[in-house]
Amino acid sequence: MKVFKFGGASVKTAQAVRNVASIISKFQNDKIMVVVSAMDKTTNALENLWKSYLRNDNNKLELYNKIRDFHLDIFNELISKNKQEFESRLLEEFKKLKTLIINENKNSDAYNYASIVSFGEIFSTYIVYSFLKESNYNCKWQLAGDYIITDNNYLEAKVDWKKSENKISTELKHDFDNYDIIISQGFIAKSSTDNTTTLGREGSDYSASIFAYGLDAEGVYIWKDVPGLLNADPKFFKNTQKLDYISYR
Repeated sequence: MKVFKFGGASVKTAQAVRNVASIISKFQNDKIMVVVSAMDKTTNALENLWKSYLRNDNNKLELYNKIRDFHLDIFNELISKNKQEFESRLLEEFKKLKTLIINENKNSDAYNYASIVSFGEIFSTYIVYSFLKESNYNCKWQLAGDYIITDNNYLEAKVDWKKSENKISTELKHDFDNYDIIISQGFIAKSSTDNTTTLGREGSDYSASIFAYGLDAEGVYIWKDVPGLLNADPKFFKNTQKLDYISYR
């Protein structure tokens, strides 16, 4: 069992998604849990949509349409054979987001943040899943919140390790009896009261580690557009060193 995590830069174009499939194809003898971030700068775009929603200003639908068109362009470039089947589900998720932002704001700002921004990972994982499925991979799409359970801190939720480990080690692990690949979201989770929560910005690596722990995976593989995990941000520090191994425990 391996856990692969692909960041936003790894799925930012149709060609990038094809590259994800190419990487996975090299591990045909393994069961793989695939954790995916939102595509490219989608989280930032959704944060702007959230702010627009809170202000109830006139450009929220314009922001929504840009996010929708960006994802549909990638989807349309990737999917051809079973387009109607996959597209209907993706459009349903966009409909949920649109309904959310046009309805009256009756919840806390933090609640709305988690509800809106979480769609980035939902869109990206469903597009990746659709392409893998159409390419005849034996795969399944799963919502991370069905397995990663947290408190009600919507912005930086605390994981309920006992509940999460139990769900992942039993329910999710059982799915691998029937599937070689399961695709799910980084960053997002659900509270025990079934509300969407987030694990904090850049929380997808954390999600991958949570899944790895519950699945007792042999390792977490974080695929990025840099040589590896560095001990500091190379944008700010010179002579950074690559870390060849760290434990997820």
